[in-house]
Amino acid sequence: MLVLFANNLPSACRGRLKLWFIEVRLSIYVSGLNNNLAEKVVTYLLSYQWDAGAILFKSKSQSPGYEIITLGKPDRKIIRLSMLPLTMHSLKS
Repeated sequence: MLVLFANNLPSACRGRLKLWFIEVRLSIYVSGLNNNLAEKVVTYLLSYQWDAGAILFKSKSQSPGYEIITLGKPDRKIIRLSMLPLTMHSLKS
């Protein structure tokens, strides 16, 4: 399974993502691809020049059961808490 949180994507990229993902909410994409196809989609996404930021959650069989991949400069920070990778929304004052 892949879950993508993206910021300010161009229309062309959003259209391309809809080939593999369902947009459950604005800029939140979910896909239930098998592992082989998921790897190809991740490779495609990593090759894209991200002016906007994105965070991709990819399921995997090893603990903790997922992998977090950042694309561009996302507005959330990745932290580790007891060896568990988590995302943290930056607080703006």
